[in-house]
Amino acid sequence: MRSLALPSALALVGFTLMARPTLAINGTVYAWGSNAFGQLGDGTTNDRIVPFAVPGLSNVTAIGSCGYSLLAVLPDGSVRAAGRNSPYGELGDGTTTDRNTLVTAVGVSTAAALAGGTEHTLALLTGGAVMGWGRNSSSQLGDGTNMTPVNPKLIPGLSGVRALAAGETFSMALLAGGTVQSWGSGFFGQLGNGSMNNATIPMLVPGLSGVVNIACGYQHGLAVLSDGTVRAWGQNFNGQLGDGTNTVRTSPVVVSGISTAIAVSGGQDHSLAVLADGTVRAWGYNNDGELGDGSTTTRLTPVPVVGLQNIKAVLAEEVSSFALSNDGRVWAWGNNVVGQLGLGDHTQRNIPTEVMPPAGMRFTSIAGDANGYFVVALVAPACRADFNGSGSLTLQDIFDFLSAWFAGSPSADFNGVGGITVQDIFDFLAAWFVGC
Repeated sequence: MRSLALPSALALVGFTLMARPTLAINGTVYAWGSNAFGQLGDGTTNDRIVPFAVPGLSNVTAIGSCGYSLLAVLPDGSVRAAGRNSPYGELGDGTTTDRNTLVTAVGVSTAAALAGGTEHTLALLTGGAVMGWGRNSSSQLGDGTNMTPVNPKLIPGLSGVRALAAGETFSMALLAGGTVQSWGSGFFGQLGNGSMNNATIPMLVPGLSGVVNIACGYQHGLAVLSDGTVRAWGQNFNGQLGDGTNTVRTSPVVVSGISTAIAVSGGQDHSLAVLADGTVRAWGYNNDGELGDGSTTTRLTPVPVVGLQNIKAVLAEEVSSFALSNDGRVWAWGNNVVGQLGLGDHTQRNIPTEVMPPAGMRFTSIAGDANGYFVVALVAPACRADFNGSGSLTLQDIFDFLSAWFAGSPSADFNGVGGITVQDIFDFLAAWFVGC
């Protein structure tokens, strides 16, 4: 047991109350997996089986993907993209030429977030409006036509949007009031409006209110309500709606057995949900182990994903799955045919396996899509002041560090000089105070 004379621990804690730092969210883009169309932006078409830094993408504020295209938002609100662009122009650069290095989307200057379908891209603007570009044959751009535009264009009638999601040929928007609008192909009921008709403009999804999170699978939709329950609709051949059946649903139904969800993600034929306790549930197709329950048995209702805790976000791709923890770690499982799990090999995993970040770094977000075989991630320096790994800086980090210091734990050697001294406390608090 150690003692502290000058200054007192309580005085140090009081000093930190002058500010409440938050973890930085801007970061460097890393990617891995398929590079068949140059979507990893490295000037080649060589697949990558471990995470690598995409050239020219640092200080990025948001990421996304569109089928075989990588997307990123810069601090000035512009969008960079690489990958497949033919024949629909999903990179938004005014051409239909595939690009294995980054290009700029034309006319987009206030982007805040991105969503991508198989061949179309959506950008949420800072004011709550939406722009779209790429394929529009099913009116997935919501502009009232089925004509593919040359450049990104504003989607009429959409305002107050909080979040976007995109499936193969349909799109969804979560509005500020907790309602959801959808548009594009309705062939499998994926618009959730009670029909199988296409919608050329955004239309309200009836019966949904209090929605806090949305996601699109390949041909199904998902929504988390404020009470923690999940609704699903659309294609259901492999139980991806989680209602215990294989019945296609044209209107939202309740996902069985989930009451504390905070986020969802949809793959081609499977779905994932993060629960409030940091665990993950999965359901649907499982031939490639993408449910992470240690089997390859398809599940019509949610099952626990093995071994995951402290998770804040999930990503379901075509036949692979990923989870991001509050302390900046990523796990991967499922199909790995092109190395899309980022584990350095091509071996399928039926349970989650950790993807190693670059030394001294942490993952802050991950992105992909329901048709994807590659992953985009934001990476930032590891925040050592997040002592308990919660993903945010709180007073609990200080108390936990001081407890370790008084106990003489090696983890309290914050400055790494080989001894546990008062200087470690000063250095820890300095890092906490400035937000890492």
